[in-house]
Amino acid sequence: MRVATSSSTRRLGSAAAWPLAARAQQGDRVRRVGALIGAAKDNPRIQSIVATFRERLAMLGWVEGGNLRMDYRFTGDFDRLAAYAEELVTLRPELIFAVPGPAARAVQQRTPDIPIVFVGNGDPASSGLISNIARPGGNTTGFANIFYSLGGKWLELFKEAVPHLTRVADLFSANGPNANLSELRANMAAAATRLGITIVRMPVGDVAAIEPAITAFAATPDGGLLFTGAAPSAYSEAIERLALHYSLPLMRGSGAAIGRAS
Repeated sequence: MRVATSSSTRRLGSAAAWPLAARAQQGDRVRRVGALIGAAKDNPRIQSIVATFRERLAMLGWVEGGNLRMDYRFTGDFDRLAAYAEELVTLRPELIFAVPGPAARAVQQRTPDIPIVFVGNGDPASSGLISNIARPGGNTTGFANIFYSLGGKWLELFKEAVPHLTRVADLFSANGPNANLSELRANMAAAATRLGITIVRMPVGDVAAIEPAITAFAATPDGGLLFTGAAPSAYSEAIERLALHYSLPLMRGSGAAIGRAS
């Protein structure tokens, strides 16, 4: 199985449907697919990903409510992923679809044989989801939009977009699965020295800690926020709101930038 590195989730249905299609000749019984989603059900991005997943399966002849049963588990609380992963594995589905990487990791830790297809927002090799990019091995495949070996490139792009940038807050969830990624930060540190940027490491333990941390950082000019790693959607919402409020340029690990430089 391979890890696809495209950022387009429009292709994810084809990868996910492969294990099902391979078994299509085994009979006409209803097939079962589990979906573990590490975000609230009404999250617009999640709605888009799930809708695409359903559409692509339908195009391949797997119709939810017909010959396919979907068992969903949604949660914006990463602490609940383990319990939901256990529930889905117990149901013994043909495949488990997981978003993002931490959800896939929670499933992977509970089954060595059920195929797992993930859509991740982190480096699957650095997080331990796969053994390496060229040969992921195991029962896991999917899509990743970043690799932490590109940490230095993020800073280069950030500096190009915001020439007066001299300070960057490395903002991440202290309790998240990507809190300690030495490869990412080594690449960032080398680029920061070359670009004349000071990196301020900014771990936040919960949503309530985000506002005072960003408020203090915004008191000194020429700063920008780099949001790395995976975190609950509430973290993203708080960071984006404060970046706009303080006119701080913001770059996410996926490469999306919002806010405005003053």
